[in-house]
Amino acid sequence: MSPSATLTGLSGTLATVTFPDLLQLLSSGRKTGTLTLRNADHTKRIFFKDGEIISSSSDDPAEFLGQFLLYQGKINENQLQKALQVQNQTGVMIGKILVMAGSLTEADLVKMLVRKAEETIFSLFLWQEGSFAFEDGELPKQEMIPISMKAQEILLEGARAVDDLQRIRKEFRSPRAILARTDRPAPANALAHPLIGRIYERLDGRLSIPDLCLEFRCSELTASRILHALVTTGYVQVVGAAATAQAADGSASPQALMAKAEELERGGQAEASIDQFRRALALSPSDPNVRARLERAEAQFVEKAHKHLLPLNRVPTLRVSLESLMKENLNPQEGFLVSRINGTWDLGSIISISPMKEVDALLCVDRLRRRGFIELKEAPDAGPADTTATKEPLPPVTD
Repeated sequence: MSPSATLTGLSGTLATVTFPDLLQLLSSGRKTGTLTLRNADHTKRIFFKDGEIISSSSDDPAEFLGQFLLYQGKINENQLQKALQVQNQTGVMIGKILVMAGSLTEADLVKMLVRKAEETIFSLFLWQEGSFAFEDGELPKQEMIPISMKAQEILLEGARAVDDLQRIRKEFRSPRAILARTDRPAPANALAHPLIGRIYERLDGRLSIPDLCLEFRCSELTASRILHALVTTGYVQVVGAAATAQAADGSASPQALMAKAEELERGGQAEASIDQFRRALALSPSDPNVRARLERAEAQFVEKAHKHLLPLNRVPTLRVSLESLMKENLNPQEGFLVSRINGTWDLGSIISISPMKEVDALLCVDRLRRRGFIELKEAPDAGPADTTATKEPLPPVTD
């Protein structure tokens, strides 16, 4: 980027201006405002004041504060679910609710917000495609718990994190590597950290790195560093790699995929339609029309699910035994949701604690329902269906 480039109204694509360059520019210019970055999957925001990072947000549920606290072992799913209920009733930020409930100290909350912001920002160093826009002087009107992070320190740590991840991916030969324990048992001191111990116990030769990230709500960088350390010491080995999702037909244009998506939508095939819209957006991530059509299709499915197919106040129950389900070809997302069905939590509660977008969780539940694995029952003394999603608020609310 030219040194003479203006910062007011700054926008463009990451193909022409890298994320580290943006950080450097905004830091050296001592700017105050909001940097918004979008790719085909997510929207993330970084808030600056006088060139320092004071907060961040993401529409990726896996990066919500509640999910981050779960993977850090600071709270459990019951505590999160209850806190989210209070948030829906009061609008108070989830972090403050947990502090008031005694689940966290104020100091713990600030420390966790800094770490969460770091992981959100580090993930942006891996983005090679997407768009950005900086709104000079614009900050959220909602109350934030401020943090202070110097961009220069983030640049150094981010570069180190990217180098680590790229090296590990190369050694594992795939970002979707599957690992298993070796015949050499890991001693207790090697598993002292609870997350390391939990991950080690799950390495049975079936789960890939993305599967582990979903189950333990951690980033690829965190999981990869833990796994690499276990491989280096001989307690774990790479045994294969999970297949990648089928790529869209390279000859298909975004317009052709959109037309196919709309045809499927008219035919009532919501899941297939959403998949085609997502493929179109992957080919054209900066096209606002494609993004708008995808968002509309997802919103229509969610609304229909709330009203007719999957009311959030219904309680999911299993129609088959867990032993039978283990033999089925459930994907990790479906397995995650099934494992939270306890006959007590309603669908809204289960979705609220999942690290998935609500639309993706509902699509999974709908598949499980259509395959006859689960059914949705009326909760005791249930009133009209609650059609209000229980996910944490989307940006700019930061927790």
